[in-house]
Amino acid sequence: MSIEKYTTEAFILREYERDENDMVYKVWTRDFGIIFVLARSIRKITAKLRMVIKKNDFVLITVVKGKDVWRLTGAEEYKNIIASHNKGKGNDWQYKAKKIISDTINKLIEEKKTYKKLFDRMESIFVEDQNYEIFSSFDINKFKLLITYIVLVDTGYSDARIIGAKDLEEYKTFTMKDFYTYFVLNEKEIKSHVLNVIKEIMI
Repeated sequence: MSIEKYTTEAFILREYERDENDMVYKVWTRDFGIIFVLARSIRKITAKLRMVIKKNDFVLITVVKGKDVWRLTGAEEYKNIIASHNKGKGNDWQYKAKKIISDTINKLIEEKKTYKKLFDRMESIFVEDQNYEIFSSFDINKFKLLITYIVLVDTGYSDARIIGAKDLEEYKTFTMKDFYTYFVLNEKEIKSHVLNVIKEIMI
C-alpha cells in the first residue's frame, strides 16, 4: 500500500526536543488544523531540513500521516512570500508579524478544529502584494491588536460588529484591506473590547 504524502503551507507554532536528534513541531495548517509533526534526526548537523523549518516561520511542509503521529518528510521556504522577492526588505517586521500570528493561534485555536478562512487571511498578509505593502508599514503593536481581534472573532469569543461590520455575514466578506481600514477608524473600541474578552477568557 502506498503512503500518501501531503504538502501544505504551515505556521510553525512550537518546537520540542525529542530524544537525541529528533524534534516535534506543533504546526497550524489550513486543511488539518493544528497537528504535531515528528521530524527524525533533524537536529543532526548534517540534516538538510535543520535550517529550513524554524519556530514562528511560515513554510511549505510535506508530511505523512502514520498510525500514531504525523511525520515530516520535507520542508522548504514558501516561495510566494513577498519579502523573499524584495532582497530582505521588511524582514524584521515579517519575523515579528509571524511570531504574533503563531503566538495568538497557539493560545486561542483548538487543536481539533480547522479555520480555513482565518488561515487564508493570515497567509494573505505575506503572499499578496497589496496586503504586504499595507501591513509591513503598520505599527507592530497595532498589528498584534488587530490579529488578536480577528482570531477572537473567528473562534467565537468576540463580536464581529465591534470593528464596524453590521453583522457576522458582512464581517465574513471583509478583505485584509477592509480590516485595516476599519481598524484605523475603530481602534479604541477594538482595544477596549479585546482587553475585556481576554480578561474573561483568562478568569
